[in-house]
Amino acid sequence: MKKIMEKFIIKPQTTQDPRRHGDAFLWKNSLDGLDVYVMLGHRLSLWCWLQCKDILDKEHSLVFVDQHCDMSYWRCNKEFLNENLNNLDYLSNLGNYNGLVRENEDDRKQDSCIHSGNFMTLATNIELFNHHYLYISGIDDCERYLKKDNLNLSKFNFYEEIEDVRKNLESNIKNCKNKCIVDIDLDFFDKIENGDTKNKTLEHICKIIKKYKKNISCITIAITDLPTYNEWQERQTQLETINNILNLDIPIPILTDEEIKVIESNIR
Repeated sequence: MKKIMEKFIIKPQTTQDPRRHGDAFLWKNSLDGLDVYVMLGHRLSLWCWLQCKDILDKEHSLVFVDQHCDMSYWRCNKEFLNENLNNLDYLSNLGNYNGLVRENEDDRKQDSCIHSGNFMTLATNIELFNHHYLYISGIDDCERYLKKDNLNLSKFNFYEEIEDVRKNLESNIKNCKNKCIVDIDLDFFDKIENGDTKNKTLEHICKIIKKYKKNISCITIAITDLPTYNEWQERQTQLETINNILNLDIPIPILTDEEIKVIESNIR
């Protein structure tokens, strides 16, 4: 499939530590008004969510499918974060977004203020979503982070078992009072040992999205793994499944060999 470069908001580029902090690429397409984003690292999901119409009205629900809760404790200036996370114009500028920094209290190194392990913490801290449906591992850790910020746990539904996707996903999306955002980290499927079950679970998610796409504002998809990882080829197969069911044109492979070399050239 021919790559359509104009659909890359961030074209494949050299980046440091792309799995956690860098923005190696960000691809976007629209499906009948439904925006679909694909990225390597997960942190740009927050930026994508903030592009949705009426998102700051805080009436959206989040359907979050990930192996991790992405709510690691972050040591930042909360006043600075709250001011800028509510400033959509500021975050819409990728230059500013990439420039956010923090001081790590452990080693005093400058670090990305928003990264793949804390973007969910930031979204919940400003109560961006009216309700959360979280398909994750480590529910106890997630609840501990939420309690630390004194958040209302009644606004969260937690699911830890794979079969919960089949039991609850359709009703989650169908019954959103307003619109919902669907976030998928493809590492979610790594915990499914049976290959047939893994494939059918992804297919099920895509078919539910297709059936209820009018209820969804956007979909964010994180590949998570670098091209050097064993899972990279499987990620391309998963993207192809998403393509086929949702009638998208995500380029497969999403990165050419030349682009992979450029990204890997600066990995530390």
